[in-house]
Amino acid sequence: WGDSDLWAEYREKIIAHGRATGLCCADESDQLFDRLIRSIPEDIMDYDESYEWCVKEIDALEKSGLAPWSVPLVNSFSLNMLPCDGRMFNVQLKKADESALQEARRILKSYIGHEDLCKILGVKFNRETLTLRSGQGFLVAQYTGPRLPEGTTQLPEGAKITYYIGVVDDISADVPEPEQDHD
Repeated sequence: WGDSDLWAEYREKIIAHGRATGLCCADESDQLFDRLIRSIPEDIMDYDESYEWCVKEIDALEKSGLAPWSVPLVNSFSLNMLPCDGRMFNVQLKKADESALQEARRILKSYIGHEDLCKILGVKFNRETLTLRSGQGFLVAQYTGPRLPEGTTQLPEGAKITYYIGVVDDISADVPEPEQDHD
């Protein structure tokens, strides 16, 4: 990756493809490029192969409807992910198209703190606390099956991962204030 002119050309081609698909606008381009570059598998070493991999990832993200810089990947949903500031939230979950998400999940930021599940999914282990914003989407990779054996890298027999797309909305303004008694 030493040739800075080739690197700049490569970056522009990837960003142009991201914009052409509608996946990112100008101010999101750097985030898309940075996330893609950090996700390129280690066995891909040349520009052409890397570019093809990035284009495939962008197309998968566009098909899934997910933007990688704003959609975290989690393995469960917790009330701890909502701001505890007195607002009321509505959380909606919808089963996701698994074929589109198989590729897209690799460049979403993982908030999965289970090492073996991360190995199975091919994502980074991350125990950071996630607090969702109103209007923010998230992707859940829900594992169902027997307890994962330590060190496993594949799903045990009978286990499965189901993907859900979720969104959090602040509905505080839609909820009427309780009436006060005026004695």
